[in-house]
Amino acid sequence: MRTIAFLALALQIALLQSSHGMSKTDVDDHDMQRDTRIPDLWVSDLFYRALANFTLRRAAGTECRRQTAVYERDLRNHTSWAVRMQESWNRYPVGLLTGNTYQMGDYDECVDLRYPVKGQYCLSEIKLIPPADRNYSFERTEDLDDFGNNHAWKTVLGWAGYQDQMHRNILKLGICIPDACSALDLQTSLQSEFDEVFPPEQFRTIVKIDPIMCTVREDKFPYDTPYYVTSLQSEFDEVFPPEQFRTFVKVDPIMCTVREDKFPYDTPYYVTVDIFTAPSDLLLS
Repeated sequence: MRTIAFLALALQIALLQSSHGMSKTDVDDHDMQRDTRIPDLWVSDLFYRALANFTLRRAAGTECRRQTAVYERDLRNHTSWAVRMQESWNRYPVGLLTGNTYQMGDYDECVDLRYPVKGQYCLSEIKLIPPADRNYSFERTEDLDDFGNNHAWKTVLGWAGYQDQMHRNILKLGICIPDACSALDLQTSLQSEFDEVFPPEQFRTIVKIDPIMCTVREDKFPYDTPYYVTSLQSEFDEVFPPEQFRTFVKVDPIMCTVREDKFPYDTPYYVTVDIFTAPSDLLLS
């Protein structure tokens, strides 16, 4: 009987020592992993789940849906242009824990697409917002070994104010879409996909796309040669007061070049400018 009592006491002592041996970080992370409001998947896996087969098939615009249907059909056949549109942007974010919140993709591969659908590059902003009743902050420490024991979700959601103060919960994601689709088409479609992947009781996502962040190869606001001449003239008039100096800006159209044309007369890519400056009193005499 004494032997059984002794063994029971020894077992209790061992259990107490084991529980005291767990660090605070171990306990906190264990509790966090058991919390039903923490997704079982890592944030990059959740993004991939939302974006793997993402298209704008449900967009409001008719022409956007038509171009999207062409894209989906040619993608199933592995047509080169459609595959290039698909592979030009990243669906699985990398480097989030080190602050790599800009997932730019390949801008040129996107906007170089011209036929049968022009590629349009949009830079979206996706923000992860956790439940208000959860504290994801972690213990601040200069011990890198202890810092590495923090739960990875804490690094993404509780990083504000620590070291470089880079927010990991806001992702800038470059996306390639057909040029007939608007920023609102993309924003609405993305929001719908993320709402399905991130349950509201765990996380909320806010997708924002500024129309100015969507571009195609041809600038939607083309600036011709007179625009640049006028702008340069205005700049030099500020530097050289007209009452003292007169500055003349001369641009020969043949000296304006873009990548696609050797002799363009609009939308200069490189401009050679001749500038003449003379005292105003000489010009008046």
